[in-house]
This record gives sequence, structure tokens and C-alpha cells, in this order.
Amino acid sequence: MELKAHVWRGDSHHYWEADGTFDKLLDFPILAGLRAVGHFIETEIPLTSEKQTQNEASSIFIKGRDDEPSLNFSVNRDGNPMVELSVQSHPRITFKQFYSDAAKVLESIDAKLVKTKYYDSPQEQLHELTTTWSTGDRTVWQLLNCAHLIEMIGWPGNATAEHVTAQHATRLIVNGNINSLLGLREDGQLEAKSALYEIDTNAGKFELAKDVAQFANSSSGGILIIGMRTKGDGTGDVFAKITPLEIQPKTDLRYKSVLESRIYPAIEGIGIGLAPHDGGHVMYITIPPQKDSLKPFIVQGAAIDETVRDSFFLIPQRRGDSISSIPGKALHAFLAGKLFGANEKRVFGESERE
Repeated sequence: MELKAHVWRGDSHHYWEADGTFDKLLDFPILAGLRAVGHFIETEIPLTSEKQTQNEASSIFIKGRDDEPSLNFSVNRDGNPMVELSVQSHPRITFKQFYSDAAKVLESIDAKLVKTKYYDSPQEQLHELTTTWSTGDRTVWQLLNCAHLIEMIGWPGNATAEHVTAQHATRLIVNGNINSLLGLREDGQLEAKSALYEIDTNAGKFELAKDVAQFANSSSGGILIIGMRTKGDGTGDVFAKITPLEIQPKTDLRYKSVLESRIYPAIEGIGIGLAPHDGGHVMYITIPPQKDSLKPFIVQGAAIDETVRDSFFLIPQRRGDSISSIPGKALHAFLAGKLFGANEKRVFGESERE
């Protein structure tokens, strides 16, 4: 994951800066790190020699891509961690609803929302959400993942009699209303799996990447719910039963690692959440709509004669409640437009002038 780190010491005029792909930074323990950030940064991020003598930081700012959420960490006078999450929501979502949903997401990591601030605009609303916790520590990944989930439910999504959008399904799960999904149908934005993926195998890694990438290649994104069984009714699959799972610690990080290694380019804003249910958990992976300029999302590997072969690739797409691959004719037309379409007129124009 590409991250930008600014580390301030004392005031805004003295800070370290480093850009790059720092996966280990996702495991950064926020409270402990602020107390001894010099050692951590020197170990994980190369700094110039004159900046390696400082051991403590007053705040840390971490940012992903330009349109990704940002995090600002600090410690207040009482020694408690304070994290500001900068996230966006749609103007159609009321502040009351958005902040209530955001608080629920943060509760999933035993953190609480203590302060909100917003900047309004016609296209989107920018919020600064301040959160803290009283026991233990949290990592960069936990807070950044919460920010992604909060942004997912910050966009409109309404239910009909038989269908819900990915945003509305996420909101139901976050607010403890997962039972409301029972009886609804799998469709272009929702898919359910009753068991965890076997990501210790190539086949399991491929299946996970394929099921996530199909939503990234769609126009509306989607949500993959792991811990729910479906049942066919002759016209499609219906959510029939919740099957809570025993999920080991850091399973979400392992899933994230699989997705980043198997899908190209990286999906923006992906979130991985856990919802408690009947003594177990339901995992859900949210995929927001992606920019057309990033598509298609390509999965490394393909099932050939029931064997996953990494020397092949697949471009999955969601059609109704099923997955299909982009046919060769469509892929050729797409690549021809991407690779040659932009230059065709210029090249031919030069030839004509010559």
C-alpha cells in the first residue's frame, strides 16, 4: 500500500517526510509509536542522517493516494491517543446518520468518536472525525480500514423489496441489523459465502481475488459477505442463513495481503470489517466504485482444467448474481482503445503532414 508519512516534532516547522510502499507501517502501534517513533521510522523508512537523532514525535500524519482518507495521530495532555480521520460523505447523507454510522464502525475496534468537524461543498462533505481509546493500542491499518468502511456508508444506497445496494448492506451490518438481509437476493452488488477462503492454497487465494475483483470491474462496486449461506429459489440465490465464523486475529490483514498481491492495479478504498454475531463473526469486504481509468482489474491466475495456474490471468466481471470473464473480443477492443486509441489520431496526423 502506498503511504506518505509526515512526522512532526515540536512544531510544524520540523518534520520528517517519506513516501513509498511501507506495508510494515500498517502494523505501526500508534500510542507506543508516538513515544518512540524515531526508532520505528529509522527502521522502516530511510531518513537522512541529520534527522535520525530525534526519538519522540508530537504528531504523525499518514496519507494514501490523493483521494484516500488521511490519519493524523497525536497524544493529548493526559497521555491519551487522539486520531483525526479525514473522510468524505455525499451531501444526501445527513450528518446525524453519518456520525452515528461512523461511531459504530469505530466501536468495532473498541474506539470511540469524541469530536466531529466538517467542511461543506456541493459535491461532497469533508469530515474530520476525532477518535480515541482507553486501553491497549491500535494500528495504522485498523484506523485506515475504519476510514474506508466509513466512507463506504457515507454514500447513498437504498433498499427495494428484494434488493439492496452495497452501501445499504454495509450500513445494516455495521448497525447490527445483518438479519435484515435474510430473504433478499444476491445481485450485481452483493455476494455471500458461508465459509472462509482457504488462503493457504493457491486456489483459495485465486477465489478470493476473483470474487473481489468482479465488483471492482463493475460500475457500482459491491460487498462480499463471508459468513452467510444462500439458497436457490429457481430464479436466483437468496440470503438464507447466517453462519457465524471463528476468525483468527489478523485474518483481515492476510486477506488484504492476498488481494494486493493477486489483483492489479490495487483496488482503491477497499475495506474489511468484522461484525459479531451469535458467538462468532461475519466478515465483510467492501469495494467502492472504481475510476474507469483504473479498469480493468486483472487477477493473477486462472482455473484451467480445475487447476489454478499462475501463468494465466483473468478479468472477472459481475453479471447479475454470477461471475463471468471478459471475452477475448471485448478485451481486445478495450485494450486497443487504451493502448492505441489515444495515439491513433496523432500518429496518423503526423503521417498525413509528412
